[in-house]
Amino acid sequence: MFRKAYENTFGEKPPRRGRPLKGDEKYRDIHIKLHPKALHWARTEAKRLGIGYQTVINRTLLHHAA
Repeated sequence: MFRKAYENTFGEKPPRRGRPLKGDEKYRDIHIKLHPKALHWARTEAKRLGIGYQTVINRTLLHHAA
């Protein structure tokens, strides 16, 4: 009922629920264990830079892999 009411009111399908789909498979989910000091460093850097700590870890790994 809700879907039909939404379509009649707005003339389009209701937005999808849940986590949005990624446009491309740029990243893969993995699970790793890090030393608490390494995690603390990443979170401190992330806070200083205003970005996520996983982004800091990813950038660091990519920088050293090149």
